[in-house]
Amino acid sequence: MQIIGIDLGYILLAAGAAVFWLLLREFNCWYWKINERLALLEDIVARLERLEAQQPPPPTGRQFPEINID
Repeated sequence: MQIIGIDLGYILLAAGAAVFWLLLREFNCWYWKINERLALLEDIVARLERLEAQQPPPPTGRQFPEINID
């Protein structure tokens, strides 16, 4: 059977390959815990942003402690 000059088998093969690739990708993300790592990294970024908002900005320029020699 042909649709617009393209064999229907090729369309089904391409659709099946796309579904297989998506399933394989999801399994790979689960196996290597990529989704869990991403969630942890996002949590770390959120905590660092909160910490950065709480701290005063670092002093500008070099400041050395004063040394008195008597």
